Amino acid sequence: MAHHALELLAGLDGQPVPHVVTLADPQSLETLAIGSCGRAHFLAGRLDVAREWLERSLATAGAAYSGWKIGILGSLALVEAWTGRLERAQAQADEALGVAREVGLLVHPVTADAFLASSLVALERGQPRHAALALREGCLRAETNRRSPLSWVGRLLAAELLAAEGRADQAVAAIAEARRALGSPPPPVVDESLVALQCRLFRLDGHPEEAERLLRDQPSGASPIAFESVAAALALGQFDRARKRLDGVGWMDTGPTRTVEHQLLLAWLATAEGHDVEAGHHLREATETAAAYGLIEVLARGGPTVAGLLAERTEEAALRDQVRARAQETVAPAGHDLLDPLTDRELEILTYLPSRLTNAELAQQCYVSVNTIKTHMAHIYRKLDVVNRNEAITRARALVLL
Repeated sequence: MAHHALELLAGLDGQPVPHVVTLADPQSLETLAIGSCGRAHFLAGRLDVAREWLERSLATAGAAYSGWKIGILGSLALVEAWTGRLERAQAQADEALGVAREVGLLVHPVTADAFLASSLVALERGQPRHAALALREGCLRAETNRRSPLSWVGRLLAAELLAAEGRADQAVAAIAEARRALGSPPPPVVDESLVALQCRLFRLDGHPEEAERLLRDQPSGASPIAFESVAAALALGQFDRARKRLDGVGWMDTGPTRTVEHQLLLAWLATAEGHDVEAGHHLREATETAAAYGLIEVLARGGPTVAGLLAERTEEAALRDQVRARAQETVAPAGHDLLDPLTDRELEILTYLPSRLTNAELAQQCYVSVNTIKTHMAHIYRKLDVVNRNEAITRARALVLL
């Protein structure tokens, strides 16, 4: 449809376009058609092609209009975050939200992509609590405008956050609830990530055979599914099958995340086969790429086995400690050493504390009264054994709650 629209625009030959709405001029229509094609490629999982089309859209004359620019930048940020180019993604999301703030569109649905991209960046940096705030804002805007494919992106990130916090059962329930609530199938880029997430939860729970069952008839390719397919074989001790699957996937030129995954799997397989020198080489490649792009979660997703390899062989202490902490969190939720754990609602409010929102603003964000917020705050302070907001933030970060 986008290609057809561009063909029609090219055939206008100077003829006027009826102004059904005030922005239906040829320049805007060209920007929207090109941008829509970029979004379609992203949702289909063709990330490199999506980037090309979105950058092309951003370079058109119609992108001078703030509303289009915000949406395109946000979509481009999502593509970059999906491939692991976190710094670039965050810069684009920040630019989109900055423009939105300047023109009074910060609460407009067009900012949904940028908020979701910010959430994904925080998640991939191993900061699930930081991701929660942006995710909430992104989901609200996507659902306000009934953008079902983007709502699926939000539901996927919500499930990933639950998994990253060690709440596997809730992550599975969130996926099932998304399928009921949205009523439409997820776009391919989301669907493959949902399958990979479910396989990872099986694998980390000690049931790689269930992951194998779920992976049956899934397409191969350099995707999250490919990583879990090889990881399941490795967890089952099926090293020949793991190597065959590794060799059958084109991992190159698909972004830093896939590069790290590929090197981790090669290191895992080499270790299992007793090739320590080769394993060390692949592990260095993985950690150097991860460190260069600020990728933590991709290392933690490997689970205890990968965390063990990193603990033995990685010289970068800070990276090793971050991954070990994150890997532990996928098994035991953050803050598990609190005598009286925070409730889900208290954890949600806790994520807002660094934003410095007032109690009245927090009440508005959470759709409750100011008195309810005060009650939650009192419970948070008591459970964290602190007396004010600054101490709560410090204590929460020490417990990896923020």
